[in-house]
Amino acid sequence: MLRKLRLQLTLLSSSITASILIVMAILSLMLFEDQLNKQSHTAFSGYLNLITSKLQNDRVISQTWLAQMEATHHLVIFIEDNGTPLLFQGAFHPRSSRSSLIEMAQRTARHQYNFDPHAIPLSKLDVPTVTFSLTPSAKEHFLTGIAIVPSLNGAYTVTLLQDMQFEHTRISQTRLLFGGLVLCSVGLLAYFCWWFAGRAMIPIEKSKRKQVEFIAAASHELRAPLAAVQASVSVLSPTNIASNEHFISAIHGECKRMSHLVDDLLLLANADAETWSIHYSPVECDTLLIETLELFYPLAKAQGLLLGLELPNTIVPSITADANRIKQAITVLIDNAIHYTPSKGSIMASLSLEERHLTIKVIDNGPGIPDIHKPYIFDRFYRVDPSRHEKNHYDLGLSIAYEIIHLHGGRLSLEDTPQGGCTFIIKLSLTHSMKN
Repeated sequence: MLRKLRLQLTLLSSSITASILIVMAILSLMLFEDQLNKQSHTAFSGYLNLITSKLQNDRVISQTWLAQMEATHHLVIFIEDNGTPLLFQGAFHPRSSRSSLIEMAQRTARHQYNFDPHAIPLSKLDVPTVTFSLTPSAKEHFLTGIAIVPSLNGAYTVTLLQDMQFEHTRISQTRLLFGGLVLCSVGLLAYFCWWFAGRAMIPIEKSKRKQVEFIAAASHELRAPLAAVQASVSVLSPTNIASNEHFISAIHGECKRMSHLVDDLLLLANADAETWSIHYSPVECDTLLIETLELFYPLAKAQGLLLGLELPNTIVPSITADANRIKQAITVLIDNAIHYTPSKGSIMASLSLEERHLTIKVIDNGPGIPDIHKPYIFDRFYRVDPSRHEKNHYDLGLSIAYEIIHLHGGRLSLEDTPQGGCTFIIKLSLTHSMKN
């Protein structure tokens, strides 16, 4: 399913970006071709004007100069004096014969543009001119211009053709180059979109995997108490009331366990859905820590544990937080420490004030947690020792504490105690803004 979604995202993003790229390439190519055509027409008009100007001013044109013009600029120059061609054989020889090109050019001027190449101008100052494109064959393209230059005895007729095959080849090569670049770019974009879609879906895949693991773990944890309830119900006897009391007590105990588990699951589900109710108010963390530890003194004493508290000598400012939720997180850490610290061990809770944070530590000298397990210790249902399945611990407490501190803009982390054991550290910002 996720692979199909990745493919759809890749196709969508690559098609959009490819469309934009193709449109931009086409517009750039059109702009390039238009600019090239304008430059060609401007240059051709310059050649025609140069020849007509030379006829007007010099009356005589050197054949050497005409040959250089033709050879350099791929021109066909044909000049007539009152209908009589000048004796110039030409230096540029296109595919088609010069005579056929000149005849086609003059015929096109007459029939399509109503321009008579041999008409006598009415004014000695006027130089009638017509320019157009001529395509004798699929492989030949010419810019064509015909001008009538007034003279003392009549008029000169200048027929000028410029071979544009080089420019057309250049445009074709540019189109192929643009097409190749666009294809390569589209391929690279498709690969990038596939890679980027995969990167973007990593959190989704991780979330899905965690969800599957969470459901599997929750199902496993619920199966045990349900099996115990089912077994107890199956042996209940309607006649032996005395023996039933033991099984009824077991059923109540298992139902209580399931109720606690469901409550924890609902808390985490609300945290995931960001619907966890947080009621902010000013909280004095030193007082809150004292009250929380007082609840655990009897349990710690019964298990032969030393439970201590260390507070700063200065006044600790209050923070904006949900007192019950912070107390719940501290309770999880202390309960976890009591559960894993052996008899005659010690547990120390401390509060310290830093520049912009309050730091709460719960330190024990229990067995500690190996480094390989530390990155996952706040994951739901994660057990350092998978073989241990304590009745009262579902490995959700640390996850709940982590979510509570996270919702308060704080941080819950784990370090090793120097003498052995674990040190859980809560950092709460003094400037954390109140959330509604």
